[in-house]
Parts: sequence; C-alpha cells; structure tokens
Amino acid sequence: MSFHAHAIAILPLNLSHSEHDALLKRYAWRHWNDALSEQQVVDTRRFYNRSTVDWFRPLSSSDSDKQWRGRWQLDIADMALGKLTMAQRVNGSPPEADVRISGLSMLRLGNFTFMYLHMQAQALDSAALFALQRDMFSFFAKGSHSELPVWCSHDSSGTEQPLIAWVEAFLGRSIGGSDGYMEDWLGHELPYCLYVTGQDVAKPIDVGNMAVNLVAGANPFKAHYQLATQEQTRLEQQGFAMWQQWQCVQAYHRLVFVSDEPAPALQTNVFEAQYYVDLYVLALYQRIQYERFQEQLSEAKPQNFAQLNEAIMQFRQHFNLTHVCSYPLAQRLYDYIAAQLGLRTLEQRIFNEIDYQHQHAQRRQQDKYNVMLFTISVLAAVALPLNSLSALMALTPAQRDNSFWVMVSSAILVVLLIMLIPVFIRRRR
Repeated sequence: MSFHAHAIAILPLNLSHSEHDALLKRYAWRHWNDALSEQQVVDTRRFYNRSTVDWFRPLSSSDSDKQWRGRWQLDIADMALGKLTMAQRVNGSPPEADVRISGLSMLRLGNFTFMYLHMQAQALDSAALFALQRDMFSFFAKGSHSELPVWCSHDSSGTEQPLIAWVEAFLGRSIGGSDGYMEDWLGHELPYCLYVTGQDVAKPIDVGNMAVNLVAGANPFKAHYQLATQEQTRLEQQGFAMWQQWQCVQAYHRLVFVSDEPAPALQTNVFEAQYYVDLYVLALYQRIQYERFQEQLSEAKPQNFAQLNEAIMQFRQHFNLTHVCSYPLAQRLYDYIAAQLGLRTLEQRIFNEIDYQHQHAQRRQQDKYNVMLFTISVLAAVALPLNSLSALMALTPAQRDNSFWVMVSSAILVVLLIMLIPVFIRRRR
C-alpha cells in the first residue's frame, strides 16, 4: 500500500519588530488575503472565533498598533528554498521517495515569528514512510560529529547542504547561539504537523497503530527502534479520534494525523488552510513562553520581579484563552493539544513560583519592618529610663546613693535583655 505525506514543519524565531520587518522587506511576501474575494476572506476567517481571528487571519498587516500580528505567504517557486528536494539521508543513502519543500508562510505572534515550511512526499510504502520521517524534519545536529540530511537546490548551482544552512541563508542570519548554547525548543527536529493518507481503499490500515509509531519517532521495520509495550499502550490511550477513518496523536514535538483513505476536509484543515496547524502553534507558543518565564523567574533579581510578573500577566491576557475556535471538533482538538503539551501544568508551576517569590518578598519586607521596630524599641528602652533620670536629677546627692544607681542600671539591663534574647533565639533556630 502506498501513502502520501503532507507536513508543515514549524520554525519558531524570536525576532524583534525591526528584525521581522527586515525579513518582510527582504522578499516579496504577500499578505494572506491578497487575490482573495471578500467572500473567500469571510469563509477563511469563519473557522476562528473573535478572540483569535485577528491573530491568525488579520485583515491588514499595515496597522502600526498591531505589529505583533500578521500572516504572510511567499511564492518560492522561483527561489532556491522553493526548489529544495532531499538528496541524501543521514545515513548517506538517497531517499526512498521524492521529498520536497512546496511552500512557505509566516505567522507573527507576540515577539515570535513562526515560519511554516510546507513539505510533501508521495508514493511511499510503509518502510519508506517510517525511514524518511525523522530525516524530513531533522534540523539541528545532535553533536559536532553528527550528520544531517542534505537538501539539493534544483537551480543552476546545484548546491547541496543541510536544511538549517538553507534556512540561515534565506533569513540572512544565524540561528545558532553565540553564547555556547544552541536553542532547539523541543529537540533536534523541528516541531511539525504531519498528515499521512493511504491511497488504496481496498486495503485499510490500522490508523491508530501507525499514528502512534509516527508520533513516537519509532520504526517498526528497524531493529532497536520499536516501541515498548507500555509506551505503545500509553500513546494509544492518549490518541484523539472523531471519525473512524482517521486518528490523531500529539506527543513531544509531533502532531500526527493518519487517514486510511483520502480525506479532503482533513487535508484542507491540516495542510492547505493550516487551521489545525494554527491551533498547534498557539499551544506551542504558550509552551515555549511558559518555559522561558519559569527560567526567568528562577533567575530574576528582586528588583526585576515586578516587571517580569507584569510581562507574564500581559502574556496570559492575550494568549491564555479557553475558547479559540467556533467549531466544536476544532475546539476539542485544541483542548487535546493543550493538555498533551502540559500547558496547565506549566502555568501552575509559574503561579507557584510567583507565589513563592511574593511570599519571599513579603518576608524580606517584614524583616526590614521588624528591624525598624526593634531599633525604635531599643532607643525607647534606653531613652525612657534617661527621661526618668532627668526627672530624678532634682534629687539631692544624698538621695542618689549606690542603691539608686544599681536599680536604674538593672532596669535598663532588664529591658535590653527582654529585647535582645528573642532575636538571639530566632537566629539560632
């Protein structure tokens, strides 16, 4: 049985507004609704609700007050990036089928720009599908001596290099870190959404089993890449299904749909209109930001905590929504993806860290307040006997004998001991 694979590989880029604008000016990007009729625009935007429609399908990208939103497409048919096909797998062998990049789009959310790389591979048998899956999305080398798949440009140059090198040349900037650390988000592969459909309706496949193996990065045809029974069962129980002919599983950085026959509606939602990819990116963006916030909270200095807390609250106000789509099936899918990515767990960890930092700040403030009260009390303890002494100075010298001074000194000493002993006891504890 043969399969067709359509995929959207997602490249998250933390770009400033100026860097994002420079990328827009670098190529002839088109706004997503260019050349669409008014009714086509309405039909496309209907998938989202009012809370999310302007994130994913804004009517205009020229509004300066909404620089953090926008969606663009690029006709890359005449560009090197749009003529790429996989020329060599990681193991040095040629790919078992034609794997190519067929399109490119860009989504701006907050301070992130998400590049959508559209990939296709057709006429795959089962063995070729599992063999090529990892190579299609390999982006970062696992180590300095690790190999990456090679992609070839079908222009006059015939240049062959890894996908990351092509993307860096396209962006005009390095993706690698300059501080000795490589930011890889969720591993050495790009996050992606994969849609696989069988082409022989006379031979139905086990869509659940195939989806589980694909989402785990397993290869049933290769030794030592087969899933353990416990993991197989766990992923099967975490699948998402609505209709009998297709199933979906999300795990790690992969979102996989498998259909045992061509499903035009599913192909539109996943690959052509990218509706389901948008839902995945929204959840993925929250995951990336929550993890960054947690790191920043653990490293934040007391004077920076209030500013960081405000940034977290603003992010949640914009992006932490429970209702994102007007279609029940799509809303269920988003809830499923959010649960699989552990967004609520990460969010709770953020809240716990904020509570801890807040309580710690309150303790520091209370300690300062206690020190101030202690200082005032000590001064009062010393000053009040002296005030009493000033009244007693009218006593005759005969009346201020040794017993008088012993009593005054003893009173001052007792007051000081009463003030100091609790402090010493607290510090020893």
